[in-house]
Amino acid sequence: MVRTVLLRERTTARPAALVPRTMRSFLAAILSLVAALLQGCAALDADVHLAPFWTQMATSNGAVEREAAGGMYFERFDAVTNELQVRALKPIWGWRRVGVDEEKADFLVPLGYWRKKGDSTWAVLVPLFYWRSAPADWAARAKGETLPEGAPEREFDLLVLPGLIWSRNARGANKVGLFPIYGELDKFLTWDRVRFFLFPLYVSARRGNSVMHNVLFPVFGWEYGGAGSHWRVWPLVGRNAEPGKFDRWFVLWPIGHWSVEGLWKERANRKRSFAILPLYGRTAVGTYRSHSFLWPFFGFAYDPRGATEEGGKGAFWAWDGPWPFVRLQGGGLDPNAEERFRIWPFYGYFRGDGMTSRTYAWPIVHDIDEDTPGYRRASFYVLPFYQQWDLRRPPGSAAPQLEAWRRVWPLWRYEQKEEWRRTAVFSLDPLMRSSVIDFHFGWLWEVMAWETDGPIERERAWLGLYRRESSGVETRWSVTGLWSERTIERPDGLVSETSFLFGLLRWRSGPPSCDPGILMPALPGPGWPREFERPAVP
Repeated sequence: MVRTVLLRERTTARPAALVPRTMRSFLAAILSLVAALLQGCAALDADVHLAPFWTQMATSNGAVEREAAGGMYFERFDAVTNELQVRALKPIWGWRRVGVDEEKADFLVPLGYWRKKGDSTWAVLVPLFYWRSAPADWAARAKGETLPEGAPEREFDLLVLPGLIWSRNARGANKVGLFPIYGELDKFLTWDRVRFFLFPLYVSARRGNSVMHNVLFPVFGWEYGGAGSHWRVWPLVGRNAEPGKFDRWFVLWPIGHWSVEGLWKERANRKRSFAILPLYGRTAVGTYRSHSFLWPFFGFAYDPRGATEEGGKGAFWAWDGPWPFVRLQGGGLDPNAEERFRIWPFYGYFRGDGMTSRTYAWPIVHDIDEDTPGYRRASFYVLPFYQQWDLRRPPGSAAPQLEAWRRVWPLWRYEQKEEWRRTAVFSLDPLMRSSVIDFHFGWLWEVMAWETDGPIERERAWLGLYRRESSGVETRWSVTGLWSERTIERPDGLVSETSFLFGLLRWRSGPPSCDPGILMPALPGPGWPREFERPAVP
């Protein structure tokens, strides 16, 4: 019994003897270091820069942005409300709040988008489907009208390939069909109702009391119930006439055509056309005459009225030949009438409707001036390598009064809206400016980007490896994890804070009032607080 007790006591005391004093000291040091590091972790909303893996940065305009995978995942939170404004997994999907009651999502960019504004929604995936849903009275409210009694509360449109169409409209424009099997379409194009069955076997179209039937469309067609005459046996012969409006014939389509338009006018002012294509065609309206030979290669038009009447620029004339290489046009009664001169592809000139356009070596060089009541814009393009335009709007416009765009593809691009400016180095998209394409693909190919808006300055390098934000008083810049600096301009001097090795080592320098010296660690760093110092308000 005594032996057993001794053995039990010895066995109980043995584990303490197995842990050397040096090991216990080492474990205590590790635990102390872990506790110190936990105390030195960065705040949840502080800057963390571990690009391209993860980045959380306060921006100089007060928002918070987070990125992962070099910018493939991105989200932004509002500066005031801290609500989510943008979230995206580029280019697969992206959502953003556009306005107070409006949001939009893009998916499989650039093929699909979804948009919600108020009680209305739209969705598109090119070329597979289109969807729209809206309150039934949206169009009536816009016109100050009221809907008929019993109208549905909502309306919708659905188009799905290979041929489904389904639509309900509070104003009677309902549609249902599975093309080419069967369909009934109200208010389709210019017709009140269109029906089809095993298209092109049978199609009917109604406008007012007139109904047009088509069998083996477009071969056989005839109309009844209306005042006009519309029938055809295509391509042999056909007629489309409406009393007081027009009378049109064809024979051996597309060879023989003749028509009279504007039957309500005096005989001399009616438009009369005749053509035996491609040999010859003729059109006459008043004193205007046009002729075509071997259409569409040669054509000539002339109207002498501008040569004698006040305000004219001489007789109107136009020449095509051989089309599309040569086009000449000038003169006419209207002082703003179109003027054309084209020796394609070497040189082209057009002036009319507030636009003057010149092209050289089409489609490479374009020089365009636009002068409209809403804006004036001067554009110059050497495609695809250079793009430039400057736009100005009159004071009081809702849109920015000054906009500008420059691109030297693929090396450099610049854009401006009022005081906001953005410059990027290397942008592989050769197309015109597209905010959707820039957002979803720019993170892949922009080596460096600079952005300014008054005192606000922002810089970002490829994959977010370098970031810089400045509010005009405080500036922060960071090279992913390794080194970061924060400077603040104060009345008593410049304060500088530095973070090294993922926030493990941090220190402050500056005037004595800033308490210079070593700062607590802020892993994973740099750990700068969310709020920026701002310029003083005068």
